[in-house]
Amino acid sequence: MSGVLSHFFEGVTTALITPFKNGEIDFNSLKTLLRFQIDNGIEGFVVCGTTGESTTLSLEEKTKLLNFVITEISGQVPVIVGNGTFSTQESIYLASVFEKIKPGGLLTVTPYYNKPPQRGLVKHYAAIAQSTKLPIILYNVPSRTSLKMEPETVLEIAMANENVVGVKEAAGDIEVIKKLKKICPKDFMILSGDDGTFTEAMAYGAQGVISVLSHVVPSWCVKAAEAGRESFKLGKKSEVVDKLTSEIKEVCDLLFCEANPIPVKWAMKEMGIIESGELRLPLVELDKKFHKPMLDVLRKMGSL
Repeated sequence: MSGVLSHFFEGVTTALITPFKNGEIDFNSLKTLLRFQIDNGIEGFVVCGTTGESTTLSLEEKTKLLNFVITEISGQVPVIVGNGTFSTQESIYLASVFEKIKPGGLLTVTPYYNKPPQRGLVKHYAAIAQSTKLPIILYNVPSRTSLKMEPETVLEIAMANENVVGVKEAAGDIEVIKKLKKICPKDFMILSGDDGTFTEAMAYGAQGVISVLSHVVPSWCVKAAEAGRESFKLGKKSEVVDKLTSEIKEVCDLLFCEANPIPVKWAMKEMGIIESGELRLPLVELDKKFHKPMLDVLRKMGSL
């Protein structure tokens, strides 16, 4: 690969929730959320990802969401859209639809449920990459897909497909980040997908994070990312990085106490950023036993 988008997705990118109200997308709340994020320094957005409840959205809703966010952001930061499914052909079709709307790139999760071998992943991503001119970020999240994409597979896909420009690595294993940094080309973007370890990941060379946490503490995330970058420049993980990683542990534990995006939607409603914490079945509202702990930690972090 040749660095089609070298450094384009650096920093803190928020994997956006999709606000709902009475069963429909709440675009007014989404507008408020986008403004809150931009005002606090967020450097990019993912639309129609797992956090956005993509599996419950119709194609019409996905295209409306993408159009809305791109129009609202008006080129201020990159907008990436999720096109990954467990079907190669469906993923290709979504890429072709989204390409017409001109997002900054695609976030393409590994196929879930059908669990292909690594050689199947190589062919899956090659087929998608050959079907589109858009930059592609691979997405490894074994906790949600029951499938681990090996670092060597990431390298093989990247070297064979010029428009595969990076990977969102969400296994939460710093050793994987280290290995990717060691074996991948310098212009290949390594992005953390694990909020609890992203500052440490950046200290070891990840260029950014695609985050859920940044919904509730966006400016904190921007500060933590900068600390990670500075630590990497110094050539060692600093005490500041350890302090920040420890500081955010309680928030991260609560944001993932139930399936994402259940907790973060509840938190955003309590913060007054979105009007309703409504989700689509089979997801349901945050269990009441987590309400007080969540409020306590939001107050502690200055989000309430």
